[in-house]
Amino acid sequence: MKLAEILAFLREIAAEETAYEDDPVGLHIEPTKSEIHRVAVCLDATLPVAEEAIRAGAELVIAHHPLIYHPLRRLASDIPAASVAMALVRAGTGL
Repeated sequence: MKLAEILAFLREIAAEETAYEDDPVGLHIEPTKSEIHRVAVCLDATLPVAEEAIRAGAELVIAHHPLIYHPLRRLASDIPAASVAMALVRAGTGL
């Protein structure tokens, strides 16, 4: 399935305008592939979730809660959200 089709479906069942005012919604990390064959779904995109998604070959992770709620000042492994983002980017996995 195309990434655009997945995003359109998600917007149908969970319209972005229904989110809280400051909630970051939508695609946070673009996957390297536009054709998605495997998706991981989670409540929170933690490092163990990202590692399992990557191991399972998921091209996209769909999370209920945003990974990056406040701007990151740096990307470093000691920052939980940054370590998840870096792992997903390295693997080409979207969020």
